[in-house]
Amino acid sequence: MNRVDGCLALSRAFGDYGLKDNPDLPPTEQKVIALPVLTKVTARRGDVLLLCCDGITEILSLEQVEQSPLSK
Repeated sequence: MNRVDGCLALSRAFGDYGLKDNPDLPPTEQKVIALPVLTKVTARRGDVLLLCCDGITEILSLEQVEQSPLSK
């Protein structure tokens, strides 16, 4: 299911305290951390950027997203 401990699919900077409370680990080594992973890409004319959360990606396939009127 690609979830942390079978319950969390999307990490948030605030909340999810039960996954960030190991007193033996610093904040950056907890199961869930608020440190984002950043990637830099160069967009070209015609490229599409899709920003969505796990609620969308768990119920819609890529084909369904591409066919959505909102993606036009």
